[in-house]
Amino acid sequence: MSCIRGKAMTFGLKNLMTLTVYGLLLLLFFLIIHHWHSYTAPDVAIVSHNQSGESDTVQASPLKTTAEKQMEEAGAFLRSVLHGSVKRQLSSGHLYVDRSDKRVWKMWANDSRDSPCFNYNTRFGVGVPQVWLLSFPCSGNTWLRYLLEAASGIFTGSIYYDELLVKKGFLAEGDNGGKTLVQKTHQSPILSIQYSNPVGNSETNMTRPTVLLIRNPANAIISFFKFQQTKSHVDQIPEKMFNTTKFHTFVKTSLVDWMNLAVKTLMRIEAPLHVIHYEHLVQNPMQELTKVLAFLGVARDEGRMACIASHLEGSFKRKGSKNLDPYTTMEKISIVEATKAVNRTLQLTGYSPLPPYN
Repeated sequence: MSCIRGKAMTFGLKNLMTLTVYGLLLLLFFLIIHHWHSYTAPDVAIVSHNQSGESDTVQASPLKTTAEKQMEEAGAFLRSVLHGSVKRQLSSGHLYVDRSDKRVWKMWANDSRDSPCFNYNTRFGVGVPQVWLLSFPCSGNTWLRYLLEAASGIFTGSIYYDELLVKKGFLAEGDNGGKTLVQKTHQSPILSIQYSNPVGNSETNMTRPTVLLIRNPANAIISFFKFQQTKSHVDQIPEKMFNTTKFHTFVKTSLVDWMNLAVKTLMRIEAPLHVIHYEHLVQNPMQELTKVLAFLGVARDEGRMACIASHLEGSFKRKGSKNLDPYTTMEKISIVEATKAVNRTLQLTGYSPLPPYN
């Protein structure tokens, strides 16, 4: 009897994540149907008028299923809301800078004084529209913040306060908007990930414009686990730590959190949204950065962009093993299924899918 019970428990653990993913896929479908039901319309025949004024009834094309129509109409409504951009006031094409705030960071102070990049500074803004920079932890958020600060000359904020980031020039840690270009968060009204202690009101209002940064979950979870163990943005851990119950339990909870954050943000946000994939940012950083700047309503400064091209990495690139693969077969299946769920929602809302997980 104990042997049978043991086998049953093993089977349950191996299939827990897969069952959870499929359950969430089913929940996603019903969420779409229920949430946007009020925007559907009944099928009607098309009526036209001939020259004598009499009406002719024209047969409609073959009807799609109710579910298909509701999905299409929900997607069309969402796309009409999401694919906008941030509206902001500019001065001669540039962002307003708070000259009274003396906190300034010289982006490339280690360059020689005759370098064209040496004199570029980052400052606080004035009356800046509030925009979230939302991501699952360790998805490239800090790197994107560095690129945005370098390109705009305006600090990015965060609902958290990380002293290590402050020492490297992210002087707006703990700033939740009004003087910063975007505000970093890993939270939403629907999902709260245990990342670090937020400062002040940490609720992510989904009526704000948002930049949603998504990274393949297989790599994001590994990086997040390293951060949880080291509390460092760059330190590594022994590979044997991935062969532990602690890591595999972490995978189960983190994968569900990763999927929920992406899917529910896409389905619930009520403001313009720009989706950027971390892998695309790595492959073509200047092109992807230009797209984000356009969404944010920030003019492209060619001098700054040239300096970014020669200073791409920033201060917090974690150098890990690209060949690390700590996942079990069942975990890999679950990662693929979770990615499919996010890609279906991305497609529904008009965004490009994630690169495939290998």
